[in-house]
Amino acid sequence: MLKNYKKIFVFFLLSAAFAVSALAQDAPTVVIVVRHGEKQTSDPANTDPPLSEAGAKRAQSLIQTAEEAGVSVIYTTQFKRARETAQPLADKLKIPVVPMEVNGGNLNSYSSAVAKEILAKHAGKTVLVIGHTNTVPQMVEALGGKMPPAIDDAAEFDRLFVVIVPKKGAVKVVRGRYGESKG
Repeated sequence: MLKNYKKIFVFFLLSAAFAVSALAQDAPTVVIVVRHGEKQTSDPANTDPPLSEAGAKRAQSLIQTAEEAGVSVIYTTQFKRARETAQPLADKLKIPVVPMEVNGGNLNSYSSAVAKEILAKHAGKTVLVIGHTNTVPQMVEALGGKMPPAIDDAAEFDRLFVVIVPKKGAVKVVRGRYGESKG
């Protein structure tokens, strides 16, 4: 009789494992897309400036915004301001930062390439993408969402988009803000 209970228990345990596995396979891919924090502007000739004090504060605020979202990896461009925006959250969560180079030669295909990699390598997970005024709206669109309005290069550093990409069905986009607003 005890043997039968063990068999039934093992059967239910395996059934539960398969159910959890099936649910995980059906989980949507969630991509949080933000612009980097404010950059230093004291040297206009510097094409790769670090974050300003306000930008460093915004990077810290990203921890409160995203630390419980289940982010498993962060994608950035190669620029300091993007990597520095990512680093506090990456350190807190002990997750990798993946820099992907963007330049004048690949600007038109950059967002599509990053979106394709995310959906192939991180399906069913939550990913953070830190970009720029010329990549954030395109990233939302490349993931299947509607292209958001342009981002003001001088003033909008707080834009946040949560793009939910289901296995089947329509992509959903939630718009928000993170950190302190300038206006």
